[in-house]
Amino acid sequence: MTIFDSLISETAEKFGLGDKADGLLSGLLSMITSSEGGGLTGLLSKFTDAGLGDVVSSWVSGGDNREISGDQLSSVLGNDAVSGIAQKAGISSGIASTALAFMLPKVIDKLTPNGVVPTGIPEMLKSYLGGFGDVVGKGIGAAGNLASGAAAAGAGLSGAAGAGMAGAKQAADFAGDTAKSGMSWILKVLPLLLLLGIAYLAWRSCSTTPITTTTTVAPTAAPMPKVDSSFQVINANGKYKVTAVVPDEKTKAEVLKQLEATYGKDKFEANITVNTNAKPAGWLAKLGDALKELKAPGTEFSIIGSAMTISGLAADAANALKAKLGSLFGADFSVSTKILDIGAAVKDAAAAAAGALAGLKPGFTADELVKALNLEVINFASGSNAIPKENEDLLKKSADAIKQAPAGTKLEIGGHTDSTGNAAGNDKLSAARAAAVKAFLDKAGVKADVLTAKGYGSAKAIASNDTKEGQFKNRRIEFSVVK
Repeated sequence: MTIFDSLISETAEKFGLGDKADGLLSGLLSMITSSEGGGLTGLLSKFTDAGLGDVVSSWVSGGDNREISGDQLSSVLGNDAVSGIAQKAGISSGIASTALAFMLPKVIDKLTPNGVVPTGIPEMLKSYLGGFGDVVGKGIGAAGNLASGAAAAGAGLSGAAGAGMAGAKQAADFAGDTAKSGMSWILKVLPLLLLLGIAYLAWRSCSTTPITTTTTVAPTAAPMPKVDSSFQVINANGKYKVTAVVPDEKTKAEVLKQLEATYGKDKFEANITVNTNAKPAGWLAKLGDALKELKAPGTEFSIIGSAMTISGLAADAANALKAKLGSLFGADFSVSTKILDIGAAVKDAAAAAAGALAGLKPGFTADELVKALNLEVINFASGSNAIPKENEDLLKKSADAIKQAPAGTKLEIGGHTDSTGNAAGNDKLSAARAAAVKAFLDKAGVKADVLTAKGYGSAKAIASNDTKEGQFKNRRIEFSVVK
């Protein structure tokens, strides 16, 4: 078991990748540990330089991880890098970019406990690299042979030195073989250091010079890097949900005071964490004035360090708020907007679903089929049950896959909505959408008794309905196996 087992399983299930998810993660970790790319720090800098500093901060700070799209990831890392990982994992670049965008925030989150970005190979990667124990074992075995050779050489300095030189060459040859096999640099260096160390001890044991014992003083641990103070608020139809990280109790009390003065004691829920490693909240002095501007339902606002992000609003409203906050906080703060790109999300989902359907192997199970089908997003127009044209080709491929399902397979098509609007109306609309999908698949050749349709309204949400993005995720068609 490794620290990434659950992530591998989650990615494999979400994108229908099977055992290829492991290869995808290996490619990502190779990029993170690459000295040529500057390691983890260099990787994060690429995203920061691309204007995603606030997103990176969310991965490191310990709060909720901000998501990125496959297109954003490819733009930052480069299409060639993503294609290389995809090719080694045996999947298409489109699926790889989307799956890597899903994995990266979770990997960074695991590798930066307490908001600390390691400057070298993250300690947590050692458990994942544990699978390469046979390689390290070869290095230890080679070291044992070297020590025997040095002892057999007798007490002569030249013999011991010769053994040491032979050991150095053997270690160098081993490192070269390891490099050819594509292992990470830490595995190349470890056997070399081990062999040279034992060669040195062999020489010392053979020498007539007395050994002087010295005491090594452990270096003083470097002070833990500070994390940015942060504040996030979501306006859920007049009920404000707040999370924050601040450096001390005094700052926490001031944040609560400003929330109460602006919204009233019963209008907000606050989860504020005091982290003594956090930097001073430079935004605190202007927070009260900023809160007054966040009264439009659906507004999402975050500030991490000096980077502010606005989301949850239409483009015009978001840009107007951006101008107000930019003027309020001044040039020392940056303000960006995040507008939900539904078109891009639907496109990414279609690519993932198409790849998963194409990857179904003969004899696939009903559960494997359902996982692939559920990757597709059918973005119905508001209040409509008409299937969008852009989904028709993929639904035809879905029908072909369903027709190849094991004999006796029965599937339910569930329709789901977000929580906006009338509950009874949502139940009716979700049922109509599920029925429309069933009718399309029936017409495409699926036997009518294989599929059933049912509407659930907003009863089975998979994300928060407080945000536009969460509402988008909740509006879905979901297949399930009828047991």
